[in-house]
Amino acid sequence: MRPDDIINLKTAVHVTGRSEKTIRNWCKEFGIGVQPRPGAPLEISAPALEMVRHGDIAAQELLREGERHHRRSEGTLSTSEYHFKY
Repeated sequence: MRPDDIINLKTAVHVTGRSEKTIRNWCKEFGIGVQPRPGAPLEISAPALEMVRHGDIAAQELLREGERHHRRSEGTLSTSEYHFKY
């Protein structure tokens, strides 16, 4: 996960309109977030969150593999609500 991809739990909840519990479950189920150490805040990948939110697990897997320029992952990275700058 790139440092400029990271958002916190509060932001993830606000942007998606989903509950904190749902975001935490997605982090566990899809591996889109990490807690670097006990007690530290959850660090969530904003691009991966958008991909999971829209059900595009294939694009999320490509992102995880480092394929940021694959046509499937680029669409999410460039058109999401975050307006990512890559």
